[in-house]
Amino acid sequence: MPPENFSSTETLENFKDLVASLYSGCADASPNFGVTLECFQNSLSKAIRKYLFTNDNTPAKTEIEQFLNDLNINDLFMAIACSNGSERAWWEFDQHHRTYLERV
Repeated sequence: MPPENFSSTETLENFKDLVASLYSGCADASPNFGVTLECFQNSLSKAIRKYLFTNDNTPAKTEIEQFLNDLNINDLFMAIACSNGSERAWWEFDQHHRTYLERV
């Protein structure tokens, strides 16, 4: 049987449990970032469309699951929060990455 493929317009509805689990872990680790589940889902959906859907490729369910599991999800969560203007997220970013940025 061929793998189950998804259209680029399809939401993360088929991955609801995985996305909820990823979000829960991030929200528990960084509760002050203010990232909503909806915002998190939108960011993941955009990333999937950008990196997995090409003119010649429609990813299988397993490819999407692997992509989601391979993300550095805590850094993505921080990036989403920073892009939404979270002062706490910017402070965390500065604390974790300042020395690297200064070296560069």
